[in-house]
Amino acid sequence: MRSVLITLLGFIAGVALTLFIGARTIDRPTTAASPSVATHAASTPPPADGFADAPIDAWPEDAPSPEQVLYAQPRMVQEAVARLGPRVAGRPNLYLLAFAGDGSEDVFRNEAEYAARAFTRRFGPATHALILENNPASLAT
Repeated sequence: MRSVLITLLGFIAGVALTLFIGARTIDRPTTAASPSVATHAASTPPPADGFADAPIDAWPEDAPSPEQVLYAQPRMVQEAVARLGPRVAGRPNLYLLAFAGDGSEDVFRNEAEYAARAFTRRFGPATHALILENNPASLAT
């Protein structure tokens, strides 16, 4: 129960951090002092930082609805924690909790999955890795 609580708290912290960072990158309209400033801001092309190019609604056509994904997450986290395997007695047990919160780029998911594979390969059977990722390709997992 303790590990489930820690996992859920870590997941919530990751989501909160993702929302906080995402809120800072969104261009919010400011009050314009004159109409010419507003016209200039509207005609300015979006920044080429990669965020403005990403589609806002990139939900896959064949995916479950956002509500289905949201309601399935507690069960999926419990199943993932149950798959971690038992503690190995007499040896240090290492745990990895990897977050891939930005679903607009596959690089974050790829890096989190690579870190989990490298962690378990490098440190052996007494390792436990859990990946929490936000990516359209892994909505059901």
